[in-house]
Amino acid sequence: MNDMLMQKKNSVLLLLLLIGFAFGAQTASAKLSLKKVNIGQEFEYAILINGQPNSYIPPDFEGFNKVSGPNTSNTYQVKDGVTTISMRIYWTLSAKRAGKIRIAPASVVFADSRAQTKGFKLRVRNKIDKHIQLN
Repeated sequence: MNDMLMQKKNSVLLLLLLIGFAFGAQTASAKLSLKKVNIGQEFEYAILINGQPNSYIPPDFEGFNKVSGPNTSNTYQVKDGVTTISMRIYWTLSAKRAGKIRIAPASVVFADSRAQTKGFKLRVRNKIDKHIQLN
């Protein structure tokens, strides 16, 4: 019976340890608001970060106009004594030309690791919105 109790305690400790690692994970991902746009049409590119980054390296956005950014939004949450930090860094962009334009991955540096987001290929149509002024 003592062995069974010890096994249960070890299982509970292992579960708590795994949960702690899951919540403490430092990750980075990227997101586009649109996958297909017209020349000059505005869309948003965002880097989503879980954890406290030391620095980040965004894509160079070659082939795009930067309408605004970088803009940031931070969320801090404390639950059961555990603090989680989420950050969103985003740009409003517009395409300069038609075709498939690649947005390279971004890199995020944490104290003990580095994360890289995925890149994107954005399809830009040759249609120009008459209400959009190109730079």
